[in-house]
Amino acid sequence: MNVRFFEKNGKWWLDIRGAGIARERKSTGTSDRAEAELRAPGIVAQVLGSSSVPKSPKDQTVRGAAPRGPTLKDAYDIAMKTREQWIQSKDKETLAYTFGNLRVPEDTPMVTITRDFVRDLRVKWLAEPGKRKGTTLSASAVNSRLSMLSVLLEACDLPPHGVKHLSVKGTRRTRRMAQREIDAMQAWLCANAKRTGALALVDLITVALETAAREDEMLSLAAGDIDLEGARVTYRDTKNGETRTVPLPPASVKILERRIGLEGGPFAELTASQLKTLWAEGREALGLKEDHEFVFHTLRHEAISRLADAKVGAFTIQAIAGHSNITTTQIYVTASEEAMREAQEAVAQRALLNSMTTGAVQ
Repeated sequence: MNVRFFEKNGKWWLDIRGAGIARERKSTGTSDRAEAELRAPGIVAQVLGSSSVPKSPKDQTVRGAAPRGPTLKDAYDIAMKTREQWIQSKDKETLAYTFGNLRVPEDTPMVTITRDFVRDLRVKWLAEPGKRKGTTLSASAVNSRLSMLSVLLEACDLPPHGVKHLSVKGTRRTRRMAQREIDAMQAWLCANAKRTGALALVDLITVALETAAREDEMLSLAAGDIDLEGARVTYRDTKNGETRTVPLPPASVKILERRIGLEGGPFAELTASQLKTLWAEGREALGLKEDHEFVFHTLRHEAISRLADAKVGAFTIQAIAGHSNITTTQIYVTASEEAMREAQEAVAQRALLNSMTTGAVQ
């Protein structure tokens, strides 16, 4: 579907084409472009809902009835077949979990998922109980659902719902992972080596700390993405839509050399769901059950912060991490106390040298 805005007699109009309907021109009733964009999804949905041309035979359940078009479940099935990059950036289990928690009947026609519909839905989501007792659903969980609805609408060539994501300010991770905590987690996994994926997670933790890669990037690695001779790895179709190649430190080279021949990829035996379960049980065993910043993703924050501690340049860190914006890299960095102390000592040393030089000149 193609929706174009144009101005006529001081008002903004929509020129709507495609999606099995004749060309339609509809006024938004406003002279403000921003307001017109907010009203557009509802107007387009009305046009699609009143169209007399069915999109498929099954849409015309009653002779002469207006076509319903694809349902929410239809949209999900379409997206799972056509949105390969979307699937790779998450994983099928996570997407299925999010879809199952939308709290929308699967037979809901997609044309009815307008901005007002989603705004009301978001209010209901925000009132849902959270994972911890006495809390409500997190902003990130709500945003995941909003993002899914956006993808499903796009997969059906329908206009976006236009509902903004919630601010996640204040939810950023501020703690550093101590090496003793990481060692303890790996020791617990080794003690539970008979659990499916436990030993794979031990190795994944080391690779995560050395490469600062995202969880899904490492889990989806294929043998062809690894160059052991050149000591580098290529992550394809990443979160920002780009492919990047980064060097592999020695420990990661040894791990991938040992795992490269495994069927499906070096970490194929470990699913995102298994990782989450193992980490949660390990965290509880370490007495960190209530520490909700001690999650696998914090390893990426720790890896990036360690690069900063080592005085690696910000743009080099950005390239390693695969951030599309340098400000995202800044958010990930939490300076260690040791690094701050070294910086203060360097300043003090420089001040002392300057004082000695000035005294010699006099």
